[in-house]
Amino acid sequence: MLFLEMMKIKGALLVGIIFSTALAAIFGYIPKPEQWITSNLNLSAVALRLDIVGALKWSLFGSIFTLMFIDMFDSVGTLVACCHQVNMVDEKNRIKGLGKLLGLDAVATMMGALLGTSTTTAYIESAAGIEQGGRSGLTSVVTGILFLLALVFVPIVQIVPRYAAAPALIMVGLFMMKEVRRIDFTNLEEAFPAFIIIVMIALSYSISTGLAFGFISFAMMKVLSGKARDVKPAMWIIAIFSLLFLTLEQIPNLIERIKSFF
Repeated sequence: MLFLEMMKIKGALLVGIIFSTALAAIFGYIPKPEQWITSNLNLSAVALRLDIVGALKWSLFGSIFTLMFIDMFDSVGTLVACCHQVNMVDEKNRIKGLGKLLGLDAVATMMGALLGTSTTTAYIESAAGIEQGGRSGLTSVVTGILFLLALVFVPIVQIVPRYAAAPALIMVGLFMMKEVRRIDFTNLEEAFPAFIIIVMIALSYSISTGLAFGFISFAMMKVLSGKARDVKPAMWIIAIFSLLFLTLEQIPNLIERIKSFF
């Protein structure tokens, strides 16, 4: 993949995955698929099986809030990174149409839930498509059509080993790291929160967790530097939500510990 990227060959990541899968097949590390195509596309077991009323309980509030926070800020982090990579920013470095992008992402998430799939949201792996030249809505349309066609070839897709796709994710990380140059590391008020976000995303395996630590540290840095007034109300709200996100699951344990002292 690195060699093909250096040679500026399109589809380097896909070629690398196919090449690794072919090698694995030749040396017998993956089994031959029992069938090449499947016609079993029955979604009745998972589609439209939601119990919204049953989920409206205080006992599930923490889980609902956590899932909402993870989905929203994973999407924000992904869209901000990808939009900068594709130069979808104005002269003030603001993302064009971010509200519409988040709205589309929310609709896709709800539609995916109705159909019983895993969360259909913006993923950082989109950086690979951008790097290969996919920079318009047509790219998404073609990708969606190919995903529909892939449903028929699930048996073939399933034989692709994880170690064939893992290098592609490393390459995606490389593509995204190029955006670090936009951070002003001479300004600690910006550099420290950005550093915390990068480190915590890597340690927690979660974009939303990294962003939560970054939002909190940003607000703290402003307070410590005597510039609390520079923090906009929306950022204070996000910082409070971030704190709740990181501590909500620990509150029951904290209550139990307090009770143990009495």
